[in-house]
Amino acid sequence: MTSLRGLGLVTLAILLLGFGAVMADSSDGAASPVITRVADPKIPYPTAGISGRLDLREGCLMIGQSVVFWPPGTSWDESRREVVFEGDFQGSPNALVDSIFTGGGGTFAWRDDLNGVLIGDAEVALRECINKTGATHALLAYPESP
Repeated sequence: MTSLRGLGLVTLAILLLGFGAVMADSSDGAASPVITRVADPKIPYPTAGISGRLDLREGCLMIGQSVVFWPPGTSWDESRREVVFEGDFQGSPNALVDSIFTGGGGTFAWRDDLNGVLIGDAEVALRECINKTGATHALLAYPESP
């Protein structure tokens, strides 16, 4: 019985370490609600227009009833409660929680469309946020070009 408990603790530790790896770093070292790491960075970004209030619910970033995930290079500033863009979107205005986010992206139905969109632990983190918030969709969001 002890060996099973030990194995469970090791598995839990691995899962927690993996979950942290897909969350973008926060500027002050706090846990981040930003989910990032698109499976294949060569796939073009969807080009639908997106506009809606950016909320933080159950530790997950949401626009409307959709859990948001972000392009690579996105990070979280806990002290300001804002999403910070770098990489392809460096120089774009940050996205503040409780403000209207306007940009581009696309919606994915969580049951069907997420396979191959995110990799490994990022997909697990996104599905966990969908379950915690009761969302029916995930939303890839990126800012308007600077």
